[in-house]
Amino acid sequence: MVATHLSSLATTVLLLLHLVIPSHAAPIASPSTSPPSVIPPVAVGGAPTTTNIPLPPIFRSMGGFSPYAKNSKGYGIEDVLLPDNCVVDQVTSLMRHGMRFASTGTGKGIQATFDRIGNSTYQVHDPNLDVLKGHVYGLPVELLTDWGRRDLYDAGKMFADRYDGLLKHQTTGTSKVLLRTTDQERMHDSALAFAYGSLGVDQEDKTRWVVVPDASPTFNTTLAVGTCPVLNMIVEFSQSRPPSHLRDLSFPHHPSAIPKADTLGIFTLLNNVIPSAWATHYLTPIATRLNAGLNNLTLTPTDVSNIMSSCPFETAAHNHVSPTCGLFTEEEWEGYSYYQDLQQYVGSGYGGPLGRAWGVGWVNELTARLKGEQVRDRTSTNSTLDHDDLTFPLTDAVYLDFAHDTQFNSILATLGLVHDPSSVMTADRPTPDPTRLWKTPNMASMGGRLWVERIVCSPSPPNNTTTNTNTTIVPVSTAPGKCPSATTKTKTTTAATTKSEMGSLTGGTYVRLVLNEAVLPLDGLAGCEGEGSEAGMCRLDGFVEAQRFAAEGGDWRNCYATDLTVWQQEQK
Repeated sequence: MVATHLSSLATTVLLLLHLVIPSHAAPIASPSTSPPSVIPPVAVGGAPTTTNIPLPPIFRSMGGFSPYAKNSKGYGIEDVLLPDNCVVDQVTSLMRHGMRFASTGTGKGIQATFDRIGNSTYQVHDPNLDVLKGHVYGLPVELLTDWGRRDLYDAGKMFADRYDGLLKHQTTGTSKVLLRTTDQERMHDSALAFAYGSLGVDQEDKTRWVVVPDASPTFNTTLAVGTCPVLNMIVEFSQSRPPSHLRDLSFPHHPSAIPKADTLGIFTLLNNVIPSAWATHYLTPIATRLNAGLNNLTLTPTDVSNIMSSCPFETAAHNHVSPTCGLFTEEEWEGYSYYQDLQQYVGSGYGGPLGRAWGVGWVNELTARLKGEQVRDRTSTNSTLDHDDLTFPLTDAVYLDFAHDTQFNSILATLGLVHDPSSVMTADRPTPDPTRLWKTPNMASMGGRLWVERIVCSPSPPNNTTTNTNTTIVPVSTAPGKCPSATTKTKTTTAATTKSEMGSLTGGTYVRLVLNEAVLPLDGLAGCEGEGSEAGMCRLDGFVEAQRFAAEGGDWRNCYATDLTVWQQEQK
């Protein structure tokens, strides 16, 4: 494997390997000689110079554009202590990049709406709409914001607080923490900010980076899949339409794209499955309400969507709540968020033919790490990287991966988690179901994070009591070469409770998943219904067996489908 020291910021392995699809063997091309451009994420010493402002509740209703916030409601499982006989000996972190500026398409749509408003001569009858007068958007696109850098630095601090012992163990002597990300600027900068937060100013001496091409059609990677031919055709098909966040209302397709797409049933799929009906349902009344306060200016549903989208991006850019945020009610923001939920549910979740294809490779990498065995996969994994101890070790205590929201959501769906019945996730309803699990702000918000813990339990001691600390576990380091142990914080009570009340576990290895600081229930997975399930734990062998769907390729076959409408028929 070709590796090169690229900068003083990190020891980066930038591996540009040209792989065939699917990747079973791969020739090695020459590596790049320089890392992606790096924007300094923080001030001297690695710490942010400012803090992000507190945000009102509506910012939990902005879909995938929501800034990160703890999922305080959780899933009914309290994240407290482990039994005394159990320790966390491995953690895999999967994170979405931090708060970015709008994507190119969304940014152009927002800019076009405000340009049209600014070039119009109109009167305002509703004083609440005065914020539209002279409003200038003018933000860059795609890049990580300072807000995102601060958030990822804080995420690194949080990770270090929870897994301090594992990090210390992993960075003992010449050992380093493996960090995988892509060469997209916001991805690289997010990873760098997290590294500063979790490992300190000398993070460059403690990390080993693997930086892969972002969504390349000729490079297999599980962090930003670009090697799915049908997916690439859908992206090309979508981009043939004028860029707009609300791209599913009218479908003004480029004529040449329609026959090409129809050969796979993509045109039918997008029109029938992507929830344009919900966009019409929730946006049209908002446009009517706003237009009642305007004269000589008519806002379209697309304009409304663009104005709403400006709220999170302007807030992050300026570190104060954008005046456009207050134009909409909490109920209207719920509709906006649900639209993004539906888009992700179809595009990278249970509701579409490729939703459980993107994440298959990463799930197979996860089970390989948990078992300490070589990756077995024939989808998006890179066989060259995954069979090299330098780029895919199997005995580390800490793994850090960074990905995009589509990848993140697909991984959750491929794992079989946050699964709602199709009757819940539908556009054919007056309001969103508030009890639904598939909520993108709780899953893959900007800076969203999934921490997968491997927990080893020794045989229980003879007595049947333990001290209730009511705190989360804090790992501590051990001697090199031995498994790190975990202990609890010293704040204790004198009351003793039975271990059954504390979720006592017999000897063995378990898995627990923490999504945005909320423990995920695993008892919905076949094989995870038994001991420890009330604490969100599953025996490792049961968890691995529950991932048979991914082990058998998941829906990756749909990447090579000749007619995607067949998938729709199979779901009925």
